[in-house]
Amino acid sequence: MNLVGDVSRETLELSHAGGRPLPTAHLRVLVQNDSGGAEYTFDPGLMVDGDGDDA
Repeated sequence: MNLVGDVSRETLELSHAGGRPLPTAHLRVLVQNDSGGAEYTFDPGLMVDGDGDDA
């Protein structure tokens, strides 16, 4: 699997660049800065934070 990312301060865009398909249910994004970190998961059409609440 190969994911290509484009990151700015406001957005994170990932595109699939070949290999086997990856459902968004298996995708985890970890965002870290000086204040700590947060992990996000995805449900069809929604981004969900690490506590399971809609973000």
